[in-house]
Amino acid sequence: MKTEKKCKRCEITKPIEEFPLNSPDIKGRRYYMSKCKKCMVISVKPYVQKYMKANPDKWKEYGKNTRNKRSKLLEELRSEGCVKCKDKRHYVIDFHHLEPDKKDISISDASISKIKSESKKCILLCRNCHAEFHFLEKTTGININSYLNTHETTRS
Repeated sequence: MKTEKKCKRCEITKPIEEFPLNSPDIKGRRYYMSKCKKCMVISVKPYVQKYMKANPDKWKEYGKNTRNKRSKLLEELRSEGCVKCKDKRHYVIDFHHLEPDKKDISISDASISKIKSESKKCILLCRNCHAEFHFLEKTTGININSYLNTHETTRS
């Protein structure tokens, strides 16, 4: 399988991951597109801007609906509560990445599909437990599994 491809727009050879996949054909096959992701954004941008200017009300409604869907998804994911203290208030729950070096994005700023994929790399901690873990991690070198298995907290 190819690991690199040349973009038809910028003519730079890039890793295959830099190219978006097209929609599946009738047999379900997918192919990498001829333009890299960066060039795709550049070529689509004028059309999107033209549409935004011609349809400002629709565009605002689209943005509002997207924000609402993202908020509902985040609230739903956070409703499981803190894995340490069991706090269920969705507005105090943080996503803690189990492997910070594999963190791709900040969940609060992401699209719905990216939130779903990124949240699979995380556990839920309330803000107090999250802060406590990072404090203990820096001062004692504790890892997340050891922290979660301790029954007491340093808070009184």
